[in-house]
Amino acid sequence: MRMRWIQQCLFGLLLALPLHAQSRSAGVSGTSRGTLTVMSMPVECEVRIAAHDKQWIKKSSEQYTFNNLPAGEYEVSGRYVGRVVDIKVTIKPGQSQTVFLNFLAKDLSEIPAQSPAQDALKQLSSAQTYWEQQNLAKAWDAIQEARTLYTDDPEIQDVYSKINTERNRRINALWTSLERARRVKDRQVMLTSLSKLQKISPNHPGAQQVSREEGITFNSLDMMMLRIKAGRFAMGCSQTLEELNKLGGNQLKLYENETPVHSVTISQPYLISATPVTRGQFAQFIEQSGYVTEAQRGGFVAGLSERNMHRVKGLSWDAPGFEQSDEHPVVCVTYNDANAFCQWLGKLENTVYHLPTEAQWEYAARGGTREMFWWGQQIDKDKPQANLSDHALYLWKKDNFTRRQRDVKWDDGFAFTSPVASFLANPWGMHDMLGNVSEWCRDWFAPYSATHITDPQGPAQGKDRVVRGGSWYDTPVTSRVSHRGGQRGNRAFTNIGFRIVREMR
Repeated sequence: MRMRWIQQCLFGLLLALPLHAQSRSAGVSGTSRGTLTVMSMPVECEVRIAAHDKQWIKKSSEQYTFNNLPAGEYEVSGRYVGRVVDIKVTIKPGQSQTVFLNFLAKDLSEIPAQSPAQDALKQLSSAQTYWEQQNLAKAWDAIQEARTLYTDDPEIQDVYSKINTERNRRINALWTSLERARRVKDRQVMLTSLSKLQKISPNHPGAQQVSREEGITFNSLDMMMLRIKAGRFAMGCSQTLEELNKLGGNQLKLYENETPVHSVTISQPYLISATPVTRGQFAQFIEQSGYVTEAQRGGFVAGLSERNMHRVKGLSWDAPGFEQSDEHPVVCVTYNDANAFCQWLGKLENTVYHLPTEAQWEYAARGGTREMFWWGQQIDKDKPQANLSDHALYLWKKDNFTRRQRDVKWDDGFAFTSPVASFLANPWGMHDMLGNVSEWCRDWFAPYSATHITDPQGPAQGKDRVVRGGSWYDTPVTSRVSHRGGQRGNRAFTNIGFRIVREMR
């Protein structure tokens, strides 16, 4: 920042001189008196001489001078955003002294722990860090808090002005993009622009109106919840066994799990999260509830080790064995952990959240399509549509790949999880239904029935919970819309996460 750079340069020059540098006499009244000049970083502060002044004096220029001081020992005090710095100085007859007050200490521990100045400096530091990380939403929140604590501080105002200018530019650009997308009926761009606009301007009146008209809500964790209309669809694999075998190997077992195709009616509309629950959203649950996941309590958790998925001790949602940010989907959570999250969020918002039923999941994942994948019958090797097992993962540990994974030729850019919504959404706006992480569903796993059914809930009991959608570890054959698997509800995996459904009232 320009202001801080100038201040640091000034500080560097002053450090080259003795702290109480002797200068020529100026404004001295008689040989028994002297002059004291105070300089500071930042320039604007309040100063006083304890034995000389009862009131603080506002210093708004580069220096403030006390004239005609009797010779003797003095304690000079400076105050800036609640922080006080004291320096002792000796005034000699007929001479002038200069002192420098530095309020911008690098060690925040020098400021009293309960001082408002500590909070202001921390928020300012956070705002600058988020700005460098290009996280405009968090940078704005932090600088707003700092500005609330100390409105008149010049450095806070400087950072606020910079962030506010960029924020307004971004808001205008996103609103223009959103309006244009609605005119041309580009739901993909419309939802993306709306989601980004929500993060940096939650109360934007235009965005709020669009959300109401499009049946979109944002919950207390800023999750975009999409309204899925009631309807009827064909559930299960509509392809032949021969078509599945073309994806590699004998897929008879998969085919049997996904057939017969049967008619399903979803009788009521529901809200479902447009992306899997992120690590940042799950962290809020942990922080506010004090919940400890089953993996953290020593439960079973599997990760990529040596070859295939194996039990690995020490992995957890905040340490999955690979790098993640708050925007990545949370992993290493069990079915039970996911249910606990839903119950906590429902209580927080006085509503009902739960994992999607298997039928709700597939209905939303298809987005009105009938093919193997919502985008068609095959993977585009030149432009992958999802984060699946790929060349990036192969390079990470090529010697430990299974044979079927070695055949993967494309590169989606991510060895492990990717930030949610990194790939295109399906026609209904759902991101990462196929790829990134597989997802827990509400049902117990059981064979399909050929009869038509309305709002299926699965059997009343079972051994495994349903897991749907492919992941960063899966190849195309296990990442199709109709593919289904099951896992014990008390086991966690580095490639399984979840998304949530909210009941509509």
